[in-house]
Amino acid sequence: RREAEGIKGYRVTDENLGEIGIAEELIEVAGNPLLKIRSGIREILVPAHPDIILEVSASKKRILIRAPEGLTEL
Repeated sequence: RREAEGIKGYRVTDENLGEIGIAEELIEVAGNPLLKIRSGIREILVPAHPDIILEVSASKKRILIRAPEGLTEL
């Protein structure tokens, strides 16, 4: 999965919370791929769904998301 490798190191920013971490990988789960984000010592798994992943900018090395309420606190 070439595109998954290409996002490693991208800053992940939530439209409400601001920067939440760094993208590490895209985990392929049948029918529900997950974006793994490193936030300090925590890992956050976010569904890689069009309603959540709003924009991937290669030029800015940034992923803009709209995390459902409470998702980043798990």
